[in-house]
Amino acid sequence: MIHKSVVSTMLNNENQTPKNNGLLTIYLYDSYLKGSLTKLEVFGGHTNLTGQNGAGKTSALNLIPVFYGARPDRMMDRSANKLNFTDYYLPHDRSLLIYEYATPLGINCAVFYRHPTQERLCTRFIQGAAEKTLLTQENLQFHAENNSAKELFSHLYKQGVNVSLQIEHTKDYKAVITNERFRLKANPKLRELAVLFSLAGQKLEIKHVGDLTQITSNKLNLLDSFKQMLIDLYLDSERSVTKFKISHDFAEVTNELRVLYRLQKEKPKIQAGIERRTVLLNTYEELSAYQSHVQTWKINNEDQIHLFETNLADLKQKLQRDVAELNQKIAVNSTELASIEGKLTASQAHLKRIVDTETFYKQNNILKKQQEFHHLATHEQNMLDAKNYLSELEQNYQDVKNKFSQLELEILKQKDRDVGRNTETLEQLANEKEQLSIKQKQRMDELLQAKHAEELDFNQSHEKQRSEFEAKITRCTTRIETVMRMEANEEQEDSAYRVDIDLKNIKIQNKDKEIKQYYQNQSVLRDEYEHLREELRLEKQRLQQLEAEKKSLIELIESNDTILHFLNQNPDVNWREHIAKVIHPKLLARKDLSPYWDLELDGFGSFYGLNLDLDQLSLPQEADSLDIQTARLAEVSLNIDELHKTVQSLEIAFNKLHKKRHDAELHTIQFNTELNALKSELESLHIEYQSFKDRLQLAIQERKQVAEDFLRTTQRQYDEFKRTVEQERQAINVRFLQERQRIEDAIQDEKNILTEQQIALKQQNLNIQEDCQRKLEDLSVMYESELQQRGFDVQVQRNAKQRFEQLRDEYERIKNYRDELQKYAQWLENEYRLKDYLSEQISAYEKELYRVNLQKQKLKDKLESVNQLAQHDSQKISATIRSVEAENKKLTALASMLDQLFGDVEAIEINTTVDVAKPVNFEMLCRYTEDLISRRAQQYKELKQSVYVIMSIIRQDTDLELYKLWKSRIDRYGALTGVAYDLQSMFEIEEMLYHDIPSREALIRAQFCLKAYSLRDYAEAVLSFNAKLNKVSKDLNYKTNSTNPFPALTEIETKLVSVLDGLDVYEQLKSYVRELQESNLEDSTLLPSERLIESYERTYTALESAKVDTNDIQTLVRLRIGYKENGRTVVVNNDSDLAQGSSTGLSRLIIIIIFTALTRDMCPDLNTAIHMPLDEIGQFDTQNTTRLFQLMQDQNIHLICAQPGLTAELSKRFKHKHDIDRNFGIRRFVVQKSLLANPLLAHESTQNNEPTPVAEVE
Repeated sequence: MIHKSVVSTMLNNENQTPKNNGLLTIYLYDSYLKGSLTKLEVFGGHTNLTGQNGAGKTSALNLIPVFYGARPDRMMDRSANKLNFTDYYLPHDRSLLIYEYATPLGINCAVFYRHPTQERLCTRFIQGAAEKTLLTQENLQFHAENNSAKELFSHLYKQGVNVSLQIEHTKDYKAVITNERFRLKANPKLRELAVLFSLAGQKLEIKHVGDLTQITSNKLNLLDSFKQMLIDLYLDSERSVTKFKISHDFAEVTNELRVLYRLQKEKPKIQAGIERRTVLLNTYEELSAYQSHVQTWKINNEDQIHLFETNLADLKQKLQRDVAELNQKIAVNSTELASIEGKLTASQAHLKRIVDTETFYKQNNILKKQQEFHHLATHEQNMLDAKNYLSELEQNYQDVKNKFSQLELEILKQKDRDVGRNTETLEQLANEKEQLSIKQKQRMDELLQAKHAEELDFNQSHEKQRSEFEAKITRCTTRIETVMRMEANEEQEDSAYRVDIDLKNIKIQNKDKEIKQYYQNQSVLRDEYEHLREELRLEKQRLQQLEAEKKSLIELIESNDTILHFLNQNPDVNWREHIAKVIHPKLLARKDLSPYWDLELDGFGSFYGLNLDLDQLSLPQEADSLDIQTARLAEVSLNIDELHKTVQSLEIAFNKLHKKRHDAELHTIQFNTELNALKSELESLHIEYQSFKDRLQLAIQERKQVAEDFLRTTQRQYDEFKRTVEQERQAINVRFLQERQRIEDAIQDEKNILTEQQIALKQQNLNIQEDCQRKLEDLSVMYESELQQRGFDVQVQRNAKQRFEQLRDEYERIKNYRDELQKYAQWLENEYRLKDYLSEQISAYEKELYRVNLQKQKLKDKLESVNQLAQHDSQKISATIRSVEAENKKLTALASMLDQLFGDVEAIEINTTVDVAKPVNFEMLCRYTEDLISRRAQQYKELKQSVYVIMSIIRQDTDLELYKLWKSRIDRYGALTGVAYDLQSMFEIEEMLYHDIPSREALIRAQFCLKAYSLRDYAEAVLSFNAKLNKVSKDLNYKTNSTNPFPALTEIETKLVSVLDGLDVYEQLKSYVRELQESNLEDSTLLPSERLIESYERTYTALESAKVDTNDIQTLVRLRIGYKENGRTVVVNNDSDLAQGSSTGLSRLIIIIIFTALTRDMCPDLNTAIHMPLDEIGQFDTQNTTRLFQLMQDQNIHLICAQPGLTAELSKRFKHKHDIDRNFGIRRFVVQKSLLANPLLAHESTQNNEPTPVAEVE
């Protein structure tokens, strides 16, 4: 080959229309190769790159997978110390990597460039060929001047070129170029781009071509990549097998079902407890009725007591009226008697006074006094004579007496003078004492004022502190009242809890309505489902019958060794008229009877000597002619076809309805789950709200405790302050008392001195008096002595004086009789004359008094009789009242006992409308009531025992948390004790048994159904997945071996194996699916059978024991590759086995064979050419190379090869041949036709009549 260097020019192919979709040309602008613009043509055939080592051949090959969406960063060989993809291929802002490719809509370009600010890879799509849009001379010049890809795109946009938006993610570029529907579905903008710029068009999706184009250069993770391709290509619809995970919920629902079975076994005990509660409630209802009777009886007794008391009061009133009437009569009688007695007493008193006055006058000698009064003048004269004699004697005595009276007067005056001086002194002393008292009072007042002032100052000095303490105590008290209330945030939180609880209740009610509606819909669906299933079953049964009929007809028609065929072979024998009518139809299909004709028998009317009237027998269908049988077969076939369509439509409808029903069941289960979740949330909210209330109460108590502690501290401080103040006040009082005592002592000392002076003066006065008395006595002696000296007889004077006094007294006595005598005269005239009249009147009064006393006695006797009769009636009524009160006392005791019994069940709602027979008498009422009370005690004892037994049952079943549910329900009633606690406990147990447990049972059953169906679906998915793996492996092996052109590599086996193989899981899965199909889960009133539960448990246990991660299909599949190399079996389990199993060339060939077989599954459109890079193709021998190119041609795959040199033979196979050089870039070999024959190839050229090609390098 002759190489000639020519100036590099661009191939003008603008007028060429690509035959295939695919990559056309790669343009590198200011990239890793030297030169501003480099062009690599790859369209229409295979391409070869030559160049020295390190020239950039591999770097050019790496651009191919990037076009198909491979991640650019993974194409860089970090071990070669290369930069990242962006820095290596697009080192500057003006650098461009342009892929020109053909699509069903025309030629487009994908342009990779460097982000202007973020140093990362970006992409844009451009509609049109590169040399008509990006790479025109004008645009190249503009780009050279601006050095910015962004400016170039803006310039193109202004020119009217369709430039897409900037794509910043490789996955988005891959989605557009391969039409990846999953990613396009989520992004409308990318979907619009894919319509214009996808490689194979908008109707086809290309999968894993980016990975496929890396297999020949990627030496790592080949098998993993291949396995991932297979999964995405063939098992993508089996993703459901990854949507299942064994969790603890599977074991929980099993345990819960077993708990439900245990509860069913214990249900008689629970029902017995419920029955005992009902019996006890019935007893309470009867007790309530008897309580009403007791109350009624008690009220009646009270009414009777009231009636008797009214009668007794009436009796007492009548008695009072009678007694009052009698007493009135007695009073009148007494008044009359008193009047008579008064008159009698007055008359008797008057008479007695007259008699007493008469006696008095007699005793006073009134008559003697009358006589003496008649001699009054004589007595007066005697008195005057005695008086004159006495006067003469007294005149002589007076002279002496005057002398001595003067002396006595002088003595008395001297005494008075001395006593007067002392009296003045005493008055002065008394005045001084008074002054001292005034002084003491003043000083006391001053001291008291000082004390008051000091106390006032003291109080004022402590009043502020006292006020502070009192205000502090008031604030503390107010604070305690405040902290007992909820704070604003607590009220808000409490309100929020209440609102949440109300909302949850509303949601639960709405969800209940939805569930009821779904149950109704589900019932309708179930009816439709059963009807359609029955119809489908009948059609299938009919189809089976027709197919059986068709099969038998085919066997009859097509079989050559049956009796029917033997008979049909002899048309001369009219066997249908006799033999066919008596032979069993099934014998006509038998092949083991060796039939033959014996025509020597006479006639054909007998059968083994038996003659029959064969006209009476009908011809069986099996004996009909071949034409009739063929027509019947055609009719049956037509019926079968129609029935197949009917069955198919019914199956479609049935599957739809089954799916709809299954979805409805799932929705119902989901709704039940949501309802239970809502109830759980509500219960949790209740618990949380109760916890909040407990915390709130605790917080309030803590706040209250803090406030009370602060109040106690303040109160102690205040008490200590008051004690200190009181001590200081006591000190002030002590000082005041001490000062007052000192003042009192000082004044008292001065008073004592004055008192002693007064005592001395008084003693002087006494001495003066005594001295004066002695002087008077001496003067009296001297007076007596003077009278004796003058001869004056004192005794005569005394006697004269005595006689005068006697006569004067007698005169005065008699003179005084005048009034008495006048009164006596008047009495005689006025009183004494009535004495006889009064005596007669007293006798009359005494008679009248006897009569009135007799009448009074009769009235008293009648009063006593009335009192006795009333007392008897009163005692009789009182005895009746006491009897009724005794009954009431017993009734009160019974009522109290009943009130106590019903007080224990105050929180329980008891029916009080039960009617019982009214007791006949009081004893029956008491006896029945006491019997009921005793019966209630025994029934309560039995109920308590049942509650204990049931509590032990529900405590054991921790899986359903029945005890926790029961506890939360019973806690809502607060602190219940005794009978109320046991009755309410049993009520809640009954509610749980007939409501909560059935709903929980329905939920558990629904959960089990959901789990069971999901497990069944998973089991069916696993079984289907395993079958799919086998089918895919079989199809893949067929494709691989059918397209394999290499005889050295045979029996290539690519097998996908489930990781569950060898774990004995499949049989268990099949058994479980069979068990589930045989089980009746449609009946919502029955629990799943224990056999099904055990199968379910074994199944999920087997899956769990397999320890298989189902999140990713890739983890569920193992890839096994095997082949024979020249008869030697090679097994490949990993990349190392693949590399070492054969020579380098054959190892690469087996990879190419396997992956090439998948090409058209990845890209179903044969009109879309796939470009595959292949380095060092010279490693293959000539024959294998030929076969390889043929294989690529069959699959419409264009190889892009790279090698240092190119042989003439190999050169013929490449349409495009390029040489890569770091200094010159990419140069293209151009094949020219020479007019002269090559003398070295003259013979061959002559034979082929072809010119000799001459290669030039552009």
